[in-house]
Amino acid sequence: REQRQAALKLQACVRCVIACSRFQKQRQASICIQAAVRCHLQQQEFARQKSAAIKIQEWWRAHLKGREQWLAYNIQRGAVITIQAFWRGVRERGQYQRKRAAATCLQSRLRMVVAQRQFDRTKAAVVLLQQHWRNTLARRRDVRQRHEAAVMIQKHWRRRDVEQKYQSLVHLVVQMQRRWRHCQSRSDCLKTHRCRVRAAVVIQALWRGWHLRKKSSHDAQLSEVRERLAIATATATEPMLLGNRTQSALSILLKSSSMTFVRRAIQNLSTSTFLSEKCCQLIAQDGAVPIILELIRSCNQSRPNQDIVMFSLLVLRNLAKLPSTSSVVFNARNCVPLICETLYKYRDVATLAVPACQILQALTSDPGHLKEMQAMAQQIARLSLTMKSLRHKHATEVKLRQRKAPVFKTTSGSRLATHQSTAGQPRTIATKSQSTALKSGVKINKPLVAAVATPVALQSKSKSAGKENCEPTALSAVSLLVKTMGIQVDAAGSK
Repeated sequence: REQRQAALKLQACVRCVIACSRFQKQRQASICIQAAVRCHLQQQEFARQKSAAIKIQEWWRAHLKGREQWLAYNIQRGAVITIQAFWRGVRERGQYQRKRAAATCLQSRLRMVVAQRQFDRTKAAVVLLQQHWRNTLARRRDVRQRHEAAVMIQKHWRRRDVEQKYQSLVHLVVQMQRRWRHCQSRSDCLKTHRCRVRAAVVIQALWRGWHLRKKSSHDAQLSEVRERLAIATATATEPMLLGNRTQSALSILLKSSSMTFVRRAIQNLSTSTFLSEKCCQLIAQDGAVPIILELIRSCNQSRPNQDIVMFSLLVLRNLAKLPSTSSVVFNARNCVPLICETLYKYRDVATLAVPACQILQALTSDPGHLKEMQAMAQQIARLSLTMKSLRHKHATEVKLRQRKAPVFKTTSGSRLATHQSTAGQPRTIATKSQSTALKSGVKINKPLVAAVATPVALQSKSKSAGKENCEPTALSAVSLLVKTMGIQVDAAGSK
């Protein structure tokens, strides 16, 4: 047993070394790729900056030359103006000096008379003000002494009152500090206990995860999934990234006219918009929504065109579910009428009717969009007509299935009939062996064994389930949309 444990440890070390070396190689490769890409981006940025600098230099040199010419002209113009101003100044100063001398003589005589009269009035007023001020100072001296005495008495009384309040406040603060320290010690104890509990939970989780991984290491299915993930990671290239696939699909959608390439591009867009919100915003910014609507409008009812319509509706559904891109879908030209027309046109195909209903349902999440959609009378009438058609067809098929439902006898003599599912209820599906056992009267006690579904099996199962439950699924989606928009439809289907 000790040798086995030692061998396991050696194997773990060797695997760790191999994994580390593989990781280092992959890291070096990714670093080289990133360096090359960044070098290319920097070269492009340098070329753009160089061209911009050349343009700026050309403009600046032209600006300097024009500025020199403008300065030379201003110098000449300033010299001419200076000469003219000097001559006019000499002439005007001579006239001004003569007028100023005469005005100064007149003003000096007049001001002397005015100043003598003003001085006499000011002197009499100052003497009067001095008398009144000296009387006021004498009265204020007595009032100030009385005020100082009153202030001293008030100061002593307020100090005594403040000291009493301070003593009571100190007593209250001491009590509050005592209680706060008690609460703080209790909270510290609780925090310590919680940390210990969390640490124990983390240790238990790590132990259980390790134990479960050790148990599941011998599982063939998990080993197969790990191998497939490792192969997919090792074979991943730059064009397989989600953003690059979105850019490539957008370029094909905007430029290509081949239905095969368009179908593949719209399928890639449906996958990228389902997985990434940034891809949705990129599609909305590039103006691909009107092109997708035009693509839906141009498709017929053949199977390849139905696939293109399905993937286009899935892209619009993913865009309509996001608040940042919902307004782009709603404001696109004839978006809501086209979706309603597509819903009515493919009402019998669940893979097309359900995404169309989901698009309208997502658009109604905005109150403003809901009000505008409620004001579209023609589209509301079309939704009511679609609801009427689906109800009538579903009721007819339910009646036919109930008439054709087989009845079998069990060993106890009771009768067993297969009931078709209604909208909102699950459907029971029996295999050929169970049908044979029921016909022969053998009682079945073992449950059905569910096989591991591969992607192809899941796809075929979803397609068959979509064909069987086409009308109920479309009917439930349209019913939810009608209920959300507040459309009242009676049994006959009228508004």
